[in-house]
Amino acid sequence: MPRRAVVFAADKWQKAPFFGWLLSFFGDAIYVQRGEPDRRALAQALDVLKAGGVLGLAPEGTRSRTGGLQQGRTGVVYLASRGQAPILPVVAFGQEKAFAHWLRLRRVPIKVRFGELITLPPGKYRTPQLGAHTDALMMALARMLPPAYRGVYAQRLREEKES
Repeated sequence: MPRRAVVFAADKWQKAPFFGWLLSFFGDAIYVQRGEPDRRALAQALDVLKAGGVLGLAPEGTRSRTGGLQQGRTGVVYLASRGQAPILPVVAFGQEKAFAHWLRLRRVPIKVRFGELITLPPGKYRTPQLGAHTDALMMALARMLPPAYRGVYAQRLREEKES
């Protein structure tokens, strides 16, 4: 990327020797307290966006253990609306096969796809609007993925194609 991204990471990774270094190598990190609203992290993220910076975060709030999409959370839409920033949908898949490839000293076949930029209508959103925009974002991400990675959105995409 032409600019360094600031990523969200669970606070447990801040003190981890390898991951802490890795996060600082690829960009800055905002460490988030898991399981509760972290107002300090949200304020830091909004400062990044208002300064024209780039945030990188998973709309599910965590990595998927299965590789499939999980239910989206409203944080991305909240930050984009408050920080008046567009959303660039990005998906990556294949990384769950990394360890097996590394064991054989082979390159990991990870695919990355970029979607169309999403610009939200201006305004302060309440929970229903945050949910609707989050749902639209997650469906856009699901459309970018092969069927095996669509997770909780797979059935809705099948229904969408049938209608």
